Amino acid sequence: MNSAQKRVFSSLLLLLIFTVGLALRFYGLDWGFKDGVYSQHPDEWHYDSCATHMNPQGLTAEERRLPWRDQLRLLYERNLKVEPQQPYTAGSPGLRPVNYNYGTFPLHLYWLYRNYLVRHFHPETGWTLLAFPDGLSLALLAFALYLGLRMYLALSRDLRDLDHRRIPWYQDEQRLLFFFPCLIIPVTGLVLAAVLPTKLVQSTQYNPATSSILLVGRVATAYAGAFTILLVYLIGRDAYNRTAGLLAAAMLATAMLHVQTSHFATTDVILGFWTTAAVYCYLKISQKPRLGWYLLGGVCAGFAVATKWSGVTLPGILLLAHAIATWGDEREGKTGRWIHTAWLAIAGLVLLHFFKAAGSNDPPLNVTLAAFRDFYWGWKRVILPALFLLFAASIYLLILRKRWHGGRMGWFLPAARIYTPWLWLLLAILAGLAAFLIGQPMAYFDAEAFARDIAAQSRMHTTGETPMVFTQQYLHTTPVFYTLDNLFYPSLDWITAFFTVAGCLAALGRLFTKGNASDLLLAAWVIPSFLMYSCFHSKFPRYLDAILPVMLVLGGRLIAELASIQPYFYNPAFPRIGPGWKKSAKYAGILGGALALLCGLVYGTAYVRIYDQPHTLVTAGKIIQENRRPGSKITQNNWDNGLFGVHIESRDQIGIHDRPEEELRDPAARVRYLAQYLATYDYIVFPSKRGYGTVLQNPERFPITTQFLQALFTGQLGFKIAAVITNPVRIFGWELHADLEDETARIYDHPKVIIFEKFQKFTQEQLESLIWSPPAWITRITPREILTLRDGHPVYEPPVSFPLLRWWLFLEGLGALAFVLLFPLCSALPDRGFGLSKIVGLALFSWMSWFLASVGFLKVSALLGLLVLGFLLILAVLSARIHQDSLRQFLASKWPRLAALEILFLVFWGIFLVIRAYHPGAIGGEKPMNMAFINAVYRAETFPPEDPWALGHPINYYYYGHAILALAGRFIGLPAEYLFNIGGTTISGLTALAVFSLAWLLCRRTFIAFLATYLACFAGHFLSYLNLIRYELNETGGSIRSVISSIVPTLQLMAGCLRHYLGLSTPEIEQRLRDLRYDTFWESSRVIPHTVANEFPYWTHLFLDFHAHMLVMPFTFAFVILLYNYFARPREEKPGAVLGLSFFMGLLFGTAICANTWDLPALAIAFLLITAVKFYRESGWFGGAPVRPRILCPESLQAVFRFPLAPVALVFLFGIGLFLPFYSNFISRVSSVGIMTEGSTAVRTYLGFWIHLLTPLMITAILLAVLRQDGRVSLPRGILFVSFFMLSVALALLITRANPFGFPPPRDPAAPLNYSVVGLFLPFFLVFFLRLWQKEQSHNFVFTCLLAVLGLGLSLGIEIFYIQEPGWGPPSHRWNTVFKFNLQVWHYLSIAAAISCWWIWGQIKTLSATLGRGFHYAGKTGFVLVMTAVLFPALPFTLIAPAVITASYRAISGEAQGRLPALDGLEYLRAQNYGAYEAVQWINRFVEGKPRIVEWADKHGGNHARFSSYTGLPALIGWPHHTRERLHYMDAVNPRLVALDRIYTSTNRDEIHRYLGEYQIDYLVFGEIERLSPRGDQNDRPPLGEAGLKHLEDFGDIFHLIYRNPDTSIFQTSRSLNRAYGLRTQTESAVQVPPAMRPPETGRGLFEGGRGSGNGEFQEPRGLIQDATGFFYVADTRNHRIQVFQPDGAYAWQVGTEGAREGELKEPNDVALDPQTGNLFIADTWNHRVVLIDSRGTFLGATQANFFGPRGIAFHPQNRLLYLTDTGNHRVVVMTPEGIIQQRWGKPGGGSEDDAFREPVGIDVTPDGNVVIVDSLNRRVKIYAPRGELLNTWPIQTTWEGNGGFEGHVACLPDGTIALTDPKEGSVHLYTGDGELREKIQADRTGRKLVQPIGILANPDGCLYVTDMQRSQAARIK
Repeated sequence: MNSAQKRVFSSLLLLLIFTVGLALRFYGLDWGFKDGVYSQHPDEWHYDSCATHMNPQGLTAEERRLPWRDQLRLLYERNLKVEPQQPYTAGSPGLRPVNYNYGTFPLHLYWLYRNYLVRHFHPETGWTLLAFPDGLSLALLAFALYLGLRMYLALSRDLRDLDHRRIPWYQDEQRLLFFFPCLIIPVTGLVLAAVLPTKLVQSTQYNPATSSILLVGRVATAYAGAFTILLVYLIGRDAYNRTAGLLAAAMLATAMLHVQTSHFATTDVILGFWTTAAVYCYLKISQKPRLGWYLLGGVCAGFAVATKWSGVTLPGILLLAHAIATWGDEREGKTGRWIHTAWLAIAGLVLLHFFKAAGSNDPPLNVTLAAFRDFYWGWKRVILPALFLLFAASIYLLILRKRWHGGRMGWFLPAARIYTPWLWLLLAILAGLAAFLIGQPMAYFDAEAFARDIAAQSRMHTTGETPMVFTQQYLHTTPVFYTLDNLFYPSLDWITAFFTVAGCLAALGRLFTKGNASDLLLAAWVIPSFLMYSCFHSKFPRYLDAILPVMLVLGGRLIAELASIQPYFYNPAFPRIGPGWKKSAKYAGILGGALALLCGLVYGTAYVRIYDQPHTLVTAGKIIQENRRPGSKITQNNWDNGLFGVHIESRDQIGIHDRPEEELRDPAARVRYLAQYLATYDYIVFPSKRGYGTVLQNPERFPITTQFLQALFTGQLGFKIAAVITNPVRIFGWELHADLEDETARIYDHPKVIIFEKFQKFTQEQLESLIWSPPAWITRITPREILTLRDGHPVYEPPVSFPLLRWWLFLEGLGALAFVLLFPLCSALPDRGFGLSKIVGLALFSWMSWFLASVGFLKVSALLGLLVLGFLLILAVLSARIHQDSLRQFLASKWPRLAALEILFLVFWGIFLVIRAYHPGAIGGEKPMNMAFINAVYRAETFPPEDPWALGHPINYYYYGHAILALAGRFIGLPAEYLFNIGGTTISGLTALAVFSLAWLLCRRTFIAFLATYLACFAGHFLSYLNLIRYELNETGGSIRSVISSIVPTLQLMAGCLRHYLGLSTPEIEQRLRDLRYDTFWESSRVIPHTVANEFPYWTHLFLDFHAHMLVMPFTFAFVILLYNYFARPREEKPGAVLGLSFFMGLLFGTAICANTWDLPALAIAFLLITAVKFYRESGWFGGAPVRPRILCPESLQAVFRFPLAPVALVFLFGIGLFLPFYSNFISRVSSVGIMTEGSTAVRTYLGFWIHLLTPLMITAILLAVLRQDGRVSLPRGILFVSFFMLSVALALLITRANPFGFPPPRDPAAPLNYSVVGLFLPFFLVFFLRLWQKEQSHNFVFTCLLAVLGLGLSLGIEIFYIQEPGWGPPSHRWNTVFKFNLQVWHYLSIAAAISCWWIWGQIKTLSATLGRGFHYAGKTGFVLVMTAVLFPALPFTLIAPAVITASYRAISGEAQGRLPALDGLEYLRAQNYGAYEAVQWINRFVEGKPRIVEWADKHGGNHARFSSYTGLPALIGWPHHTRERLHYMDAVNPRLVALDRIYTSTNRDEIHRYLGEYQIDYLVFGEIERLSPRGDQNDRPPLGEAGLKHLEDFGDIFHLIYRNPDTSIFQTSRSLNRAYGLRTQTESAVQVPPAMRPPETGRGLFEGGRGSGNGEFQEPRGLIQDATGFFYVADTRNHRIQVFQPDGAYAWQVGTEGAREGELKEPNDVALDPQTGNLFIADTWNHRVVLIDSRGTFLGATQANFFGPRGIAFHPQNRLLYLTDTGNHRVVVMTPEGIIQQRWGKPGGGSEDDAFREPVGIDVTPDGNVVIVDSLNRRVKIYAPRGELLNTWPIQTTWEGNGGFEGHVACLPDGTIALTDPKEGSVHLYTGDGELREKIQADRTGRKLVQPIGILANPDGCLYVTDMQRSQAARIK
């Protein structure tokens, strides 16, 4: 492509980019108008209020005679002057802005453009943006033609350079060829610019003469944004190249920030247009200065500053461009540069002075623009002569230079060349000043007011000195990083933002290496401006519109530079960078550029689609109008616009974020204010996040409102979230939310509206109490959770971020580690173990985590997972280092195969994932039970977990499969309800991949591998087809006629399902799918009589019961694949390889057994059988001759030990030893193996279930039986096979006591014995078994025979034997036997059948050589027909079953409920019973550990046990039937059912206490199930109803309500209230027991003391207390104990040792006593908790509430509350004796704030009930009322002058005296209640000097005791 063609192509691309950008900016431009919604943007409010009713005032005839300056002033004052005392009202003359900072120049433009439109408005045709022909249109057309001519001339130059000829254009056909696009391209662009916007803007009824100016303003803004695209291209082209310009233009065309702000009639986009135009002019100046560019650049800069004051930095860029241009002129040499330098220095100083004045925000300092002007005007007498002298000196210097060069150089021409650009610069400044004054005349006519407004805005937006309501969101944002964060999203897409930022940094870096003038100029504009905007207090992203176009130029340049790298071209600047790195950089540029353009286009297009939907305020208004209760009252946040159609007076609007000073000054008044609104109004509306978002981001400014919002959003104030109305950006169904980003990203055009509805009435007093003291868990709600609230989610359930991606990446990581470990061991596998690596990696990670937790080495935690991953990583690195050469070679040659396997896994997984996404509910079958196991593992710290359905017992079930996935999901933070679907479908995908890998391994044919995968994982059976005929086609029976007649309807139904899956469905098809009967799916797994189920793999994968038989599938196949590797690879003599392979085989063997014990027989038989075959094939023991004695020599026996004994022993040893913790805790229900005497499967049923798999196997067996080794038919062998077959059938028929080919009656208790199946298929089994021992056969053939043997052997074996289980007798005695083994049979037979098809196909070709060519075609045709006949019935189920379980009426009322597609297993519960769903999520979030719950259950199960299932908390009882099976006896179930009923219904308080204590119940649930479920053994007793809830509430001392929503209530039991401190018995243990009952011990006395750890010795004693009996309790801090002394000081006993567990302490600092119970509360400082013990020292428990080093504690006897100094958190915490937080107050700081503390320590209660606190580091005492109101404060009068504070404790005497210890001074201060120091005590009563008194005690008798930390003893001082 030559240069001319490139120019035309670039022009066409630019036209396309411009069209896209124009379309995106005009699409939905009339948002709000079509919905009737007033604009949400404050700048648009301002402009609309200025210009809605324009009435410009002119001049009278007399006034026109005045001087022009006076005329202008009159016009200004009548039309533009701001009147602060006279606010604007409709009809006022002119355009009166609120203040001058808004930038009135855009308003002038809107007004002019509006007048233009008014002239061309025609009511009959609507309005148009441009009208042809008129003056403006003709001028634009002329400009377009001018551009075409310029383009043509440029093309002519290109062609001339190519041809080296000068020929007139009309004589050159090639030039004529380019003439037409030169005219068409610009004219087409003009037409598009005129026509396209009118088509996109739908407000055809808009009348510009009478309607709002906003639409006109938006049109002007959109045009400015579109034409900025052209400017960006010009900058990129002229600064770098066309590619950079086109890339930058394309990125700007779709940049979301620019597109969004182009939809507003505001200043930012117009400012960006002027600044970009100015920068382009400056770029041209720097390249080649011209007067025109100077003037145009000055005008653009003036208009930019007139648009917005932040454009005032442009003069600096102009001066830089001028400096580049003048310094770059080398014609005048060094002399010229010195002259330019002198003038540039002066200009730079003036410019700095100008910037100082322009950026001043304090006019009283007189540093303003007026002062700047006055300064130079006042010093003109000095400045002008100085400038003249400098000019004269420069001329003289040029004259001297002439003389120095002997007159060869002149001086006039050089002087002209030097000073001409400076003259142009001066003209540019004047032109810019003129343009600025035209745009902002008030800067001249009202300079003082202009400067005042600019300074006010500067204080608000730049420094944040006066944060406004709408700028408080930026108070705690980080400069630069906050702007970058919003730049990456949502301002731009991530890839575009990355290249943009990288391009800016690259341009900055090039300045220090090889940068050019363009880099310097653009970087000088972008980087300082970006830093300036980022460091403003108000970091509105729209500020970046001024520099974003140029930033994208630099990003486009980086992409173009990377894409143009020549990898093999040597670059001396980077000599060490090789071709590989260059290639990577080139591909990164190409791919990155393509992705940036694609992402930008997708993102920008998706963003403007939000304007297709009604404004969220319109939707919210309609919801309110349609659902509002009559007479109800509505309030909303007072700083937001109202809902459409719902008028709310300003007095009825609640102030959420506009009263921070009042809140801090008078919190009680704030609480009353909020409670009043809640009590008065029935609905609360937040039209955007501006109110609550600001509060939540500034909790220190809004402490009360933050607490209020947390309680409101969690439903604790009687309001529930009725609706969340959002209109997010959607990309291919994926919603992009901007909840955590800058509020301006969405609050204008698509805010999230939240509507609260009152569901419970509280009085104002109750509400005040709830706001003051909400439940403790409320404080754990984070701002992020409230801000990211989604419709239908509880606020405390944060959205899951990228669950699929997280799971897939983790799975890939485990797979990579496992592959490296398997690589050296799997030499017999073509993929070296890659196909099973994910399975092995998952098994290895989970086993290590499980084993370490089971043996008690570590508890389950993130640390455990990290340690396991680290260990595996080390092993993988070592293995990779050892085998690096072979590994690298394998990856280089086989990566396509590995990539194909990875894609196959994603395809298989994706198929099941999509199906599951449309019926994700964890309901139906035994899914709740399996969810209970998953959640139990999530909560477990060790194994086995406690059974969620039988508290007090471990899970006695093969739960290990659940643990494998749950441990992985728990480690990556995947919620259990998501793991249920993601993990379950992963099992299906891994199973399909393993089947494919094994089948391909055995035959090396991709088609056969796919066939095996289909048969094993996706196929139905013949009986499923009969079910389809029966239920969907209403055909009865299974006659051949009905089967054939149903083919066409079946095909039609399959086609309808396929169209439904592809999104091509019709209403008729959808209705047909709705009518599908669930029995079509369900009954296909219930076709074999007398079995609980006869599932097959595809049914299991679709139903996803998450049961053991499904979870084990991939691990079974992984073991089988390793078994093939063990069989096929040569006998390994290296012990390491034998040990490694045995370990992995044992690991998978044990995993399979523990995950599903029913796999043990098949896997053990397979391993032993294949070992025997391998030994037979490879040893010398079986050579056909008699065994010689030499074979029994020691060497031979040693060889036998090495193989096969050692491998077998190692595999079984690992398989058992690695899982000993599981076996030791598992009690099997299997009693023995029985022999079938009745109830076997009839032949007809057997064939109907297996015919599609048995047919190829029977054909293969027959061929194997009758063919010789050379491929010829052997008649004797055929006769022998037929004879044996007939004998087998005859013997079976002799034994059988029934019709062998008919169905026995279903569930017939007298089902007769039937061995006909065994007799019919035993010969085929024997053929495959005998083929195992043929040495000449290949490994693949033998292993295929092994699979056939396993499948047929298991299938026939369960017709003879069954597993006996207690409770199940004939005819249902083999329920589980058939159920569990048939799945294994299906898998083995599927692979064997698929490979048999391939083998038969090959044998037909072999036989055709003997039987003739006709047999070849006949045989293949017949085989295809036979297989089609047997496989076709399996196909309908494949296509129809997903529709049954996702689209039928039965499905959409069960698993497929809710908002689909979804992966949340609780989606059905959210749709079915949101209250229960919300309560489940509350428990999962806030209830930690494994407390025990009680919920309703009965003998019939059903949908009960929701909470234990979906939270994992152990319940009293779950489904009774399953509980009985796991506990093995019914006696364990019936007492629990009785206890359950009595807990809910008993009126006997003692009885309830007894049951709660017996089963240690912590929580009770009362919801829909408890309310509506019938009671009694036969459900014959009425349900509890609302009376049941009232009954529980009446026992408020036993059941304390801690959570409630409209449907569900959760109560904490009295036992659990005490267990906040760890109680394990009822409250009777709290009765005071005299400590004398505990025998005293020997030790030193209290007043004797001494340093040490013995009895009565101390190490740093601190707090002490005395009980009613006189016993002293002392906190012995460094000994980590509490010592107890008798009233006389004699030692009694002690409690506590160092640690964090029960009965252990960590540096306790203080103690407090409950006088009623005698219980002792201990401030356990560095365990960050409060510990409760009784008066005998029995540990009752501990409570933690995010304390940090609590040091002081006091008990308030009047209101029975604990007051605690949470020293490290600088606050005071108030809580009940039960551990429930009532109140917190305090924040870090000093000064006079009421709640400011710096490490408070001592605390006590005065006799009148006030609280005294020692504010340690602030060295003061503060007295508070019990509710936290500050009453008094005074400084501590200490003589110690050191730095920091001191650890002073305080005690209050009965007379009101306050005693305070001063450990630094060594004294005790006695103060009055008013803070007057009365006395300082410095010695005890014996006269001994106090050294370091710390703890202090004042008893009721007025005695004072202290603990002296230095003396290590206590002393009485008064």
